[in-house]
Amino acid sequence: MEDCIFCKIVSGEMPCHKLYEDHRVIALLDIFPTTKGHTLLVQKEHEQDVLHSSEENAQALLTTARSLAPTIMKTVHATDINVIFNVGANAGQTIFHTHMHIIPRYAGDGLETWPQGETDHEAFKKLAEEIKGNV
Repeated sequence: MEDCIFCKIVSGEMPCHKLYEDHRVIALLDIFPTTKGHTLLVQKEHEQDVLHSSEENAQALLTTARSLAPTIMKTVHATDINVIFNVGANAGQTIFHTHMHIIPRYAGDGLETWPQGETDHEAFKKLAEEIKGNV
């Protein structure tokens, strides 16, 4: 895709702070980091998001995350880490090319996760049945 920033990075048209690369994935520092060490794992093949990616590409992202995340954590002295796919604009996806965020976390970093809702077991039971019926 000619307008895709990740395609331009993968092809070498745009520079990046590359941490790792193989035939399916490139890992680079996010230029708008949430925390120190915020890394993007970008699938080389242009696909919209992880739900539209091939099994091989999705597996390559997870395999890379599992090997690279501990190294990032150790290097930046993070206590924990978020590994996130944003799928769709309402979920925060801004570049529609499959990628994963590795976000190191630190005690007192001020980042919030999502708010927790109320527990309604009757509603959960209905919802679970509805979802299972569509699987």
